[in-house]
Amino acid sequence: IKAGRVDPKDLDVVDYPGAGYCIFMQGSRIAHSVTPVVAAQEPRVTVVNSYQSLNPFSEDRTIYSSYRDMEKQTAPYEFARHIGWRVRGQLDYLIGKDALFGKEGEVVQLLSDAAAELTRAIDLIS
Repeated sequence: IKAGRVDPKDLDVVDYPGAGYCIFMQGSRIAHSVTPVVAAQEPRVTVVNSYQSLNPFSEDRTIYSSYRDMEKQTAPYEFARHIGWRVRGQLDYLIGKDALFGKEGEVVQLLSDAAAELTRAIDLIS
């Protein structure tokens, strides 16, 4: 938004009527920008709920660098848990289903993709 890559017709400026108001945004690809609060008369709270598809084969849109610098101790562990959950789901599919029996190429692809996710996580964390 600040770089000017969003068409002005697609922008909406929110003007809060007073204290106690907020905005709820739903969607993983909503471009948004806020004016920083440098001082306030009352305590402020920011809440961010993030959701991930239950399908471990779906595209992972997690951008590790977006929170790595703010949460230096927590980010590596939580990102590793996230990737571990995804890879476990992929391997559970292999272990618990007969769908890939006799499909050597698909088995190799599943294992390669799981290994690539782990390698990517290692590269990002280290």
